[in-house]
Amino acid sequence: MAVQFQSLRSGSAGNALLLWSVQTRLVFDFGIPAKRDCEALLERIARDYGAVTAVFITHLHGDHLSKYGQAVLEERQVPLFLPRAAAARTATAPPAPAAWYTAQPLTIGEFTIKPIRVRHAPGYPNHGFVITWPGRERSRKICLFTDLCRWTEELAEQVAESDFAYLEANHDCELLRQRPITPRATTFPIRIRGSGFGRRCGAPSVRPA
Repeated sequence: MAVQFQSLRSGSAGNALLLWSVQTRLVFDFGIPAKRDCEALLERIARDYGAVTAVFITHLHGDHLSKYGQAVLEERQVPLFLPRAAAARTATAPPAPAAWYTAQPLTIGEFTIKPIRVRHAPGYPNHGFVITWPGRERSRKICLFTDLCRWTEELAEQVAESDFAYLEANHDCELLRQRPITPRATTFPIRIRGSGFGRRCGAPSVRPA
């Protein structure tokens, strides 16, 4: 079975990843900042690969799930999976057709999706995903980890023997030292640089063996 991956959007202006096969299309994060762009992206995926089967959100920062993205998914009745650990930051029950996910694996089509906690910002539980599916001779596996704050042995174990891994770290302390900016602009990066938390924290940069 052929499986393909594409980063549709990445950065503070919005994030969206696509994993698809002939039968199933999974989107990870939907932080598109304009409603028309959310609609256009869903329509492009449907035109090129087929309608989106489900959307998984890593965490509830706006560049990973925008209010427009959530509204469009709800309007179009696209199944949306939100982290149960973030329930305190949103409604008691997510609007239909959304549902909570926990640490338990979920099966969507031929894919099994296992959420993995990833350190990020305090109060914003973040998850990566280990996705497996049956291959001709063995099970196949990819890992998706976004907004990494700290590389850990647990993450290294998850990435081991993957067929593909997508890793995103948005901050490099060495670059921050090389390119000093105004005190006001550095307040947030400097605070989190020593704390081990935050979306721009990434010391050292991820370099898995």
